[in-house]
Amino acid sequence: MKTKLFFFLFVSLLLVGTVQARTNIPLVKDVPSGGSNDDRARDAVPPPTAYIEENILKISLMFSYPLTATITGENKECLFKKDFPANHDFYINLKENGIHEGDYTLNIFYQYNWWRGEFTFGTKKPTPTADGSIVEQGYVYYRVDGTNATVTGLIRNKLEPERSYPDAIVIPSQFTYWGVTYDVKGIENKAFKNCTFTSAKLPESIEFIGDSAFAYCTNLQSIDIPDKVTDIGRNAFEHCSALSSATIPEGISTIKAGTFLYCSRLTSVTLPTTLETIEEKAFRYCRSLPSIVIPEGVTYIASHAFENCLNLKSIELPSSIHTIEARCFFQCLSLTDIVIPEGVEEIMPQAFRYCVRLSSISLPESLTRIDKRAFEKISDAAHIYCHAKKPCEIFATTFSHYKYILHGPVGCKEMYQNDDIWSNFLVIVEDIRLGTLYDVTGFEPVELSDDAVESTAYDLTGRPADITQKGIYIVNGKKVLVK
Repeated sequence: MKTKLFFFLFVSLLLVGTVQARTNIPLVKDVPSGGSNDDRARDAVPPPTAYIEENILKISLMFSYPLTATITGENKECLFKKDFPANHDFYINLKENGIHEGDYTLNIFYQYNWWRGEFTFGTKKPTPTADGSIVEQGYVYYRVDGTNATVTGLIRNKLEPERSYPDAIVIPSQFTYWGVTYDVKGIENKAFKNCTFTSAKLPESIEFIGDSAFAYCTNLQSIDIPDKVTDIGRNAFEHCSALSSATIPEGISTIKAGTFLYCSRLTSVTLPTTLETIEEKAFRYCRSLPSIVIPEGVTYIASHAFENCLNLKSIELPSSIHTIEARCFFQCLSLTDIVIPEGVEEIMPQAFRYCVRLSSISLPESLTRIDKRAFEKISDAAHIYCHAKKPCEIFATTFSHYKYILHGPVGCKEMYQNDDIWSNFLVIVEDIRLGTLYDVTGFEPVELSDDAVESTAYDLTGRPADITQKGIYIVNGKKVLVK
């Protein structure tokens, strides 16, 4: 008997400890008027406990039994009734079952006894004007501060915590709560992380999107980022694998780390003219992205920024960049041509490693160093166009091998042949006229002029060619068409 008593006291203490900050419902045994006292023999059965936390009413039993619960309103009308199978804990979502603000009676029947408790739901006025208060509007939680509000997340069904709803969310620019109107200013960190909606409409009033705000929203297909947004957090859209396009508004200066990491279906990105920095892994594993135009004014593209963008065929780099960081374009398998703009001084390790189709590389006169493995495993048929009079610093492992064709400035061939590393190129051609950065992309072959007939011509493999025959040749570092 003592053992049972100690066990009962222990469980009671646990229950007391768990109901703090909850609304308890005092329960009394409900003996019908005129009934006998026969049920006193069952007083040894521990009574149920009940409390409300947010929208959930929880009923607990010490031992597992089936239970019937009913809720009636002030007019004694039955608003809810359910027979529950045997269990220790029973949950009722009041709002989902039509129970709103008001006074109610809870009736519980188990082990041949009725228990009754009076409770009030939703009538206690919260304190939304206090900084940091969380308020509820529709299916969204907001944190309020003065007359401003930020989104903290969706209201989820505690009985089904993995379910978030609806399929399309619409966040208002304002809402009124207890007579106070709030302006919605932002989306907080992780607010919608792991949600299952397919689209999100954000109000023009918001100014920031927090870290991981939409991370792992794998069903999200479209989102319009409002023009007033000036800050998008790290990993904001990470693993949004259904997202197809994104336009970053003017005013954003930094694409932060991992912003679009693993957005595997992203096919279109528009960057603002105010952009200055693209941080590490910002577009890593965007495997469907076919091209990217990086606006003038960007001074820094961090390591791994476009790594494993397998379908990336075209990159436009601005002259404002001074360094191309390590593994920046690592394993961009579809990239065929790259023009490094004048102004770039250094290309870091593995920057273009495993760009296996890269066949045309234009290097500017400003370049002072190309680090180890920067162009390792590019196409075996690649042409390297170097516009520097004086060879920049490279390493034995900068390229996989030196069977590529090196094109240098006219009059500078001997300087390249005398360099310890550049001299490893088997074919060195001096056909670039200084002062002009030629179009070497090869997309638009041009008509051969009469002046070019006197120049030395090469076929696409780098061998001297008969320029009087029809075909495409390289003359003065430029692809030309002979008809």
